[in-house]
Amino acid sequence: METQGIVNKVAFSELIHLFNKRSSNTFVLAPSIGEGSVLIFHLEKGLQACIWDCSFTGGIEIFNDPGNGNENPYFTLAFFLNTKGLRFANQNILLEDSMVWNCVFISSIASYKIYIDPLVQGRCVSISFSKKWFENNIVEGNDQFKILKEKICVTDSFLFFDSMNASEKKLIQGLFNVSWKKSLGSFYIKSSILKIISDFFYRIKERATFGLTGFGGDIIAMVEDHLCNHLTEALPNLKDLALRFGLSASTLRRNFKERYGMNISTYFLCKKMEYAKELMDKKKMTSAETALFLGYTSVHHFARVYQKIMKS
Repeated sequence: METQGIVNKVAFSELIHLFNKRSSNTFVLAPSIGEGSVLIFHLEKGLQACIWDCSFTGGIEIFNDPGNGNENPYFTLAFFLNTKGLRFANQNILLEDSMVWNCVFISSIASYKIYIDPLVQGRCVSISFSKKWFENNIVEGNDQFKILKEKICVTDSFLFFDSMNASEKKLIQGLFNVSWKKSLGSFYIKSSILKIISDFFYRIKERATFGLTGFGGDIIAMVEDHLCNHLTEALPNLKDLALRFGLSASTLRRNFKERYGMNISTYFLCKKMEYAKELMDKKKMTSAETALFLGYTSVHHFARVYQKIMKS
């Protein structure tokens, strides 16, 4: 297994020890390891959320040792805003690069490793809860979750990968923007976390693929990832895009809109203009340079599209 550039190895249970405590909620990564912080929120008994925003100078391997006296197994839902430079291994087998995912649901007694490349900015929201909390707050009195409860609570260990939908992405991004110290900040965080958990389980409750290392091949997420990786190019023809992923154009069109709340061309333009804003704000590129970089032959046309999208 290739682990080039990884110089730090740490058990998941010991990860917080790489951070120095700044306040009751805030922990800052030791300068010798990297930079960034993690906010930890003990929301209620059996429920905790962490907001990670940090990078490791030499990269890091985070591993879970299921045989290390885990007397009270729990579950963790983790949502990643960016998975580039991040690799997952289950039972020492790396996930294939072709797998598209940014969300993982994992048992604390599963065997896994996470490799984070050097200087990669890791932005992740992790939500951990006990089996008792899950049963009391999610499945109790809800017959819809009967099968899901059996799959989760009977299975000793599992690792399940998925992709966030547009609503989940918005909630996760919002958690990085809110100031929990201000009025209603902690209330916003708890309400957001509870909604994220509820929405996730409602979304996956009937999936036959849920189980041991269940990924299920999320083709629509693969299409979205393909679009986001080709923002400097023109929007691909719908039929060609559908053919590339083995779908009919109508199936792709219908399922993409259902997942992301808008058609493919609008979604692509929105992402393209968001990228344009980033180039101009952070890279200090001019409007003309940005237009050329994104494949526009007319600066005027680019400016018109940019204004229309960013003001909508």
